[in-house]
Amino acid sequence: MNYAILLAAYGSRKPEAQDAVAHLQTMVREKYPDVPCHVAYTSQHVREKLAAKGEPAPSPAQCLDMLAEQGIRDVAAQSLHIIPGREFHDLLALANERSVHSEDFHRIEVGFPLLAGEHGVVRVAEALLNIAREHTPKNAATLFMGHGSRHAGSEYYTALNDQVQLRDPLVFVAPIDGPEISGIRDTLTSKQVTNATLLPLLFGAGWHANRDLAGDRPESWESLLQAAGVECNVVLKGAAEHPQLSNIWLRHLDDAVQRLLHH
Repeated sequence: MNYAILLAAYGSRKPEAQDAVAHLQTMVREKYPDVPCHVAYTSQHVREKLAAKGEPAPSPAQCLDMLAEQGIRDVAAQSLHIIPGREFHDLLALANERSVHSEDFHRIEVGFPLLAGEHGVVRVAEALLNIAREHTPKNAATLFMGHGSRHAGSEYYTALNDQVQLRDPLVFVAPIDGPEISGIRDTLTSKQVTNATLLPLLFGAGWHANRDLAGDRPESWESLLQAAGVECNVVLKGAAEHPQLSNIWLRHLDDAVQRLLHH
């Protein structure tokens, strides 16, 4: 079968986060050396910012247009999002529109985002605990910052936090905004925890990681915790840079490819 792989990332203006996408694309090309692999950005805001700098930033729809012009009729579209939020569901709708309601493609199989289904939450929770052990000394806390969303898919952050807390009460997952970080801060001070490692649960360590997780802004997690007497070690590595997590995306891609090949 003549098919292509499309990696659909939210995108970022930060070179470090763009490097994370390139890193995963390299992993995909190593695993599927004979399959064309393209990157598309689902965020219109990011696409506009990159285009203003003269950097190519196709949308998933534009990428599919290009593949159709090349005569490719089957695509494995892998979501590089964390949760099945609005961007993921937009990707699903696009795949359905272009493969079911038009003659452009025979089939477009969409790979799940990082968090998908009950078993997926447990798998990611165990990966985060493994990462926490790598970066955090004993008796210190580990906090993972997710993006958060108004979409119902944001419930996955709560489910993920519940799973890591069951396994280690000093590991936390919370969205950028909201009251969760204040509650975590109060928990740490009540337990007299004086050290914490902060990591982004974002595909790449882009704008939010450098502004909302780390940094001197009084609202950043680092500032809030340090003001409460908790010393912070910030690890600016995106989720895709941890093999424990990048391998989960690759597994979802493998599943999408298998559905494509054996349909």
